Amino acid sequence: YFVPIYPIKWVGLVSSAGIFCVYILIMFFFCAILSFGTDTKPEKIISDKNNDDFYERMGNFFTRNGKKTIPIATLIIAISIFGATKVYVNLNTNKMMGTKLPHTKDQLHISQTEIGFTYSYDVAILFKDKNQALNIETMEKIDELSEFIEAYPFIKNVRGITGSLKEFNRIMNNDIESQYKLPETNAKLRGLVNLYSRMQGSDLSSWLNKDKTGLRITVQVTEFSSADLSKHVAEVENEIEQLFPETQYPGREVLLSGSVIQTAAMNQYVTKGLIVSVGTALAAIALILIIAFRSIKLGLIAMIPNITPVILVGGIMGFAGIELEFVTMTIAPMLLGLAVDDTIHLITHIKTVFTRSGSYKTALSETFRAVGKSVVQTTFILSVTFFIFIFSRVHSMVNMGLLTMVGVITALAADLIITPVLVKWTKPFGKEKTPANIN
Repeated sequence: YFVPIYPIKWVGLVSSAGIFCVYILIMFFFCAILSFGTDTKPEKIISDKNNDDFYERMGNFFTRNGKKTIPIATLIIAISIFGATKVYVNLNTNKMMGTKLPHTKDQLHISQTEIGFTYSYDVAILFKDKNQALNIETMEKIDELSEFIEAYPFIKNVRGITGSLKEFNRIMNNDIESQYKLPETNAKLRGLVNLYSRMQGSDLSSWLNKDKTGLRITVQVTEFSSADLSKHVAEVENEIEQLFPETQYPGREVLLSGSVIQTAAMNQYVTKGLIVSVGTALAAIALILIIAFRSIKLGLIAMIPNITPVILVGGIMGFAGIELEFVTMTIAPMLLGLAVDDTIHLITHIKTVFTRSGSYKTALSETFRAVGKSVVQTTFILSVTFFIFIFSRVHSMVNMGLLTMVGVITALAADLIITPVLVKWTKPFGKEKTPANIN
């Protein structure tokens, strides 16, 4: 919700509302459904003892071998942190959408034709009076600015008043190629502009306003990459400052407009939004865990398996060159929400059994026996759910499905491997009790 991009805000609000609705259904409707049939004789309970023993043995194995597994897990996390520093924030529409959708394939084909382009933006310079706009020096600087912009590899063409005036001047001089140029004097320039305005007024109005104080150029972009365009826009603004300094052109105003400019700014929104959303989620989850377990130590221990999948997925993105954009930025906060479920389930059960038995060994063994199967099953269901996204024809959705699936599995692994060892080592519920002291 803290990302200043409306579709992302909508995802956050709808997801939160959906989860709250599930909570209401479970707390009230589901309980009501279970109340039916209380007057019938219960069926014989069939225990899947062998299956439960498997999860207990697995849990005991991880707990006993903590001195081996924790260093390995720490090394993997450290490598992932390094990889996460390589994550590149960029919205590249070709990479994000791919070419499997018909309209994106057609769009890419059009942009590669000689006359076609997909995106564009405008640069407008408004001067204090027309004497500043309609003079040879200003026109030459507009030409220089156009050449500077067109030198970028993702710029297809730059159109403006100077090109139109050069073409018109050539036509008025018997179509001689050498006359494809601007007039030599300011007087001839203004005369050419007035003549052009009378003969082709509608065309000239695209590049010159009615007061003849503003000049505009249109830039055609072949490929949209928010990171490249953000850098490009900054360099264009700097070039304009060099060509049209405020000291020489007092009162002049520079405007860069178009959807490309706005979308290029999304890079900052994505970066800032990700930091705020993940930071807020971490703080909220940590606070909730501390309150739920009534222990700062236990709350912080419980955060480790929740942060681990986010770090690992970030590392994979960095090493694999998967860019952070509108879709992939939702993975981190989503993983935090998914991972905390199993963590609360496990630690709550460990605390319950420890309170009764006074033994960490017993608490861990019985927890794996009781809830090991359920957390594995929920992880399997979530993994299959996100695996379905690999069949999407949108490339970023495929990345989101695979990365989230990896993150969910990592969260389970962290809960099964890291959490019990940390509980055993830190003893967050206090010292073990002898049988005589257990209530």
